[in-house]
Amino acid sequence: MLSELGRSVGLDATAIGRLKNPVHRDAYHDWVQKGMHASMGYLKRTLKVRMDPEEAFPWARSVVVAVLSYKTPESPSWKTGRPPEGFNSLPRISCYALGEDYHRLLKERLLLLHGLLERLAGKSVQRRVFVDTGPLLEREHAAMAGLGWVGKNTCLIHPRLGSYVFLGTMLLDLELPDSQGFSEIIEDRCGACTRCLDACPTGAIQKPYLLDASRCISYLTVEHKDAFQGSEASFLGPWVCGCDVCQAVCPWNVRASLAVSPEVYPDSCLCGVGLKRLEELDLHAYTMLTRGKAFDRVGWAQFQRNLRAVSNNLKAQ
Repeated sequence: MLSELGRSVGLDATAIGRLKNPVHRDAYHDWVQKGMHASMGYLKRTLKVRMDPEEAFPWARSVVVAVLSYKTPESPSWKTGRPPEGFNSLPRISCYALGEDYHRLLKERLLLLHGLLERLAGKSVQRRVFVDTGPLLEREHAAMAGLGWVGKNTCLIHPRLGSYVFLGTMLLDLELPDSQGFSEIIEDRCGACTRCLDACPTGAIQKPYLLDASRCISYLTVEHKDAFQGSEASFLGPWVCGCDVCQAVCPWNVRASLAVSPEVYPDSCLCGVGLKRLEELDLHAYTMLTRGKAFDRVGWAQFQRNLRAVSNNLKAQ
């Protein structure tokens, strides 16, 4: 029933779980303690909540996990396991940043789902909705609810939708039947494949399931706010915002179905934008171009910093 309700409000997949402690909590704790979260201090500040959500939200009886696909024809999917010729000769923007802001999209749809559940329950239901901004390990809860597995590139991989997916969670004080009663937990299906490790331009994926954020292009272009130091600028390659490489080479994304929601499809004004056009943008034009998109998380000063690095990288080829 939940899957049907989810689809009715525009969600591609939904599942119900219990707010259990994450299966890989010890590995996450070690990752933070080793400083692999780089400058994302909020991950350390909220470590206790992420490690023990049951204690932080004692009122929660169920957790609804939702998936929204953002794979479009513009999303890189490389059957050969490497970028096509010429791909790295143009500035690139990660496909997640080209459509409407997924934070708003998912939150709106989860709130609509909450309304339907309240109507069915015939009473008010307490809720907390998180979309990539709350103190929950969303990939862990999605995997524990049977929506996929966490791949070697540390992304959640859904067997039908691949890893080009946005995740949202909703805590409820309503007792709902656990989805695991209807479907098995999906075991890791990465097998012996190491395409994501082999293709990562900076070696950020140090070994399967271990990502060093300080070398990750997505982190450097979006989360990292300071001036680049040492080789950080060269790490960006052609990427102005985000990076799709470890997902583009994943065989599960090559076979994944395309997104149904039109809102996640890229704005034509951002597709194939050349370096000269990006360099000509002023603050007003940049604000108008990124308004309402996840790209908006990259502020004007960050954008200029990233663009300078990308321009130098492209000219050095």
